Amino acid sequence: MGNFLGWLISVLVTLVLFIKSGILEWYLDQISMIFVLGAIYGISIVIFGVKQTLESIYGVKYLFLASSKSPQLANIYKTQMQISILVAVIGVINGALTFLSTINDPKGIGPAIALALVTAMYVAILSVFLYLPLYKKLS
Repeated sequence: MGNFLGWLISVLVTLVLFIKSGILEWYLDQISMIFVLGAIYGISIVIFGVKQTLESIYGVKYLFLASSKSPQLANIYKTQMQISILVAVIGVINGALTFLSTINDPKGIGPAIALALVTAMYVAILSVFLYLPLYKKLS
């Protein structure tokens, strides 16, 4: 129960930060989320195969259950954290290239920077609230 409560508090505090800092829609970008999830789980399928990648998705339940050990699943989450960092770098580079291509159009600069930052934010949220706790709990 303590693990779930700690996780819930962290998620709620982050959600309140997003809501209080501006319009919630600013933080929602479907293309960036599809890119992040597609890249992380696509590369996971290449590395671990479909079965183990699906097990990592189903393994989210361990976040809310009593302590258990699964070194194999922990390794998948560790690898997904590492993949996430590279996905964030790709997203930031993509945003920077978009920014540079629209540098003569002031209206395009803001969305280009937002694209880079939102992609990095999605990766950070996944890593901090999902992959790291699961890795630590299962290893």
